Amino acid sequence: MLAANFWWEPGYNYIPAFFFSGGYQTTAEAVPPPLEVVQGEVGPDGTTQFSVAPLYGLQFVNPAEPYYFQNWPAGTVTWKFIRGENVEDDPRSPGGEAIPVNECGFQLTCSYRPPGLGRMQASAWIEGREVTVRSNPATTPEIQLTCNPLPVTRGNDLDCRASASPSGRLSDIRWEFRDSLGIVTRDSAGETWGGKMVVGGRMRVSAKLDGLLVQKDTAISISPRTWPSMTVVAVDSGNGHLPTHPTLIQHLADIHPPIPSAPVVIDTISTGPNAGWAYLAAPIASVTAIVHISAGFNPGTPVQQTALRHRPDDGEPVLYKKPIR
Repeated sequence: MLAANFWWEPGYNYIPAFFFSGGYQTTAEAVPPPLEVVQGEVGPDGTTQFSVAPLYGLQFVNPAEPYYFQNWPAGTVTWKFIRGENVEDDPRSPGGEAIPVNECGFQLTCSYRPPGLGRMQASAWIEGREVTVRSNPATTPEIQLTCNPLPVTRGNDLDCRASASPSGRLSDIRWEFRDSLGIVTRDSAGETWGGKMVVGGRMRVSAKLDGLLVQKDTAISISPRTWPSMTVVAVDSGNGHLPTHPTLIQHLADIHPPIPSAPVVIDTISTGPNAGWAYLAAPIASVTAIVHISAGFNPGTPVQQTALRHRPDDGEPVLYKKPIR
């Protein structure tokens, strides 16, 4: 705003005076840094190829001072690995151990095997200004364990496989299966192990991945088989060995262990995670139960007469004999 004001001094004319006031507004917008670190694929030995490049058409240009920058390659790139599980994108944020990668100094590309979780950090001079950026989080190769099928139907085979992720070489592989009764182990079994399963537990595989000891475990569950219902045939074989005049409750009736109608097929597992377990390999269609009922229930016996004299409200005797169904 511009406002005029006049003031007078003796011997002079009126002199105009002006008061100025106003304001201005600025807007700041954050833009990504003009440098990026490109992360390549992880090699079989865990080595990753990193490269650095300027953005927005800018170029690697060293500052004029100090003088020695003029003797160094354009960009004067330096590399560091920032170790940690949650290293942030912003290079100004705190991180873990900063490991200088001196073998890649002044180079636009760097082949490096990260010692663990973290990010590669590169610093370079862009148009005379130093810029620092970080790569995507580095992934540490690990062992993967896959078992199929899950759950496994009792009596069927299970196949488990170990592999390196995303890459790497496994050696000194050791398998272990733990169930409710103990542990079955197998050394140097290769990258696969399995076999017929009847009980569940936990499968574990341990190995060296590029020289680093790693392990992984998973739960193994068993689902029951779908079998037809078993038929029970009861045969009344009379008094049998029971006393004719029972005096104890256990003298009134007796059932012999059921007898299968066909031979029972029992298989024993000799190899694999369930080695040593035996199981019923085929369903039992029917069994015969031999039943003995004391002659004390026959008409006229003291037991039967006592039952007739002690009838409940529905009129039925307390003790009586019915045909077996």
